[in-house]
Amino acid sequence: MRAWKFAFAVMCAIAVVGGIWAQDAQPAAPTPIATVDAGDFRALTISANGRWMMVADAATSRLRVYDLETEIPTLVASPELYGTPLDAAAIGQAALIALDTGGRAGVAEIVAAIDYDPNQPFASVNLIDLTDRPRRVSASPDGSWGVIVGGSGYTLFEILSPEDVNSTFYPTPVSDAALLPDTVFLADRNSPRIMTAALESGAQASINRSVTIELPALAERLALNLSGTLGAAALADESIVLFDPASGDVISILGSTPASDLHFLSFESGEWLVVLSDDRQAVTLIDVSSPANPGEIGALELPADASIIQAITTYGNLIFVADRATVRIFQASQP
Repeated sequence: MRAWKFAFAVMCAIAVVGGIWAQDAQPAAPTPIATVDAGDFRALTISANGRWMMVADAATSRLRVYDLETEIPTLVASPELYGTPLDAAAIGQAALIALDTGGRAGVAEIVAAIDYDPNQPFASVNLIDLTDRPRRVSASPDGSWGVIVGGSGYTLFEILSPEDVNSTFYPTPVSDAALLPDTVFLADRNSPRIMTAALESGAQASINRSVTIELPALAERLALNLSGTLGAAALADESIVLFDPASGDVISILGSTPASDLHFLSFESGEWLVVLSDDRQAVTLIDVSSPANPGEIGALELPADASIIQAITTYGNLIFVADRATVRIFQASQP
């Protein structure tokens, strides 16, 4: 029964992304529906169609790809990576991965589906040298743009296909980045503001000085909802700012909410913000359906023996939480 429930839950999540659900009330608290045990997980991401869960395993330097449309999450491929994975983001049905290669700089690797080897349906299709050591990876919802934030700047990727990528390094120190299909949002590492830049062909970014989001403290993490209508920034003063990506206006500030990562969970009629605590031991849910009046829902129920959380992500009405050895999948029930 548990396996059937998981497969049904994934189909429901895909339906949510497709806009099938109609929601008139706040969803119930998420419940655990599946776990995956293995490896030394450092990052995870979900493909744009919701079928593939891609987990970066630092113990073996592999990307583990799981099929979520089977009765239980099933490992279908584990291609070897060029270095130790640090972070990853989905670009369509592929993954853009930041790798530590042991030197002062790193490498970006793209793993994508292939059709010439039935025994290994996913493989590395592109390697791109980076100018500095990578830290974080972001991608636009349509998979056409990516950013890898490094120690001294950021690299912008224009992804024409997994095999055909333009990239440009910008020596502007930023803490994090978030993308829409035509705009990149950059958390300035030296000033309490979020810069925006228009994305242009050839992996070019033109700073839009008319939309700069001024903040009360330095931003450390950024997130945008799926529709691009709401943004969130985790600040160094342990608060979270909600902002309008179009106007740059700050909508509200959530005090005393220290966060190491942020993701939106988008429903037909509302939004949740999924917050990983700064000590990486708790995941808190905040209802931001009315961003001017956000309210805390509660925390996910994690086992007492769970190790430090390495990564979180969302897809549809599912929340994925990875510690060093286990990925736990939670479903937010529809009313």
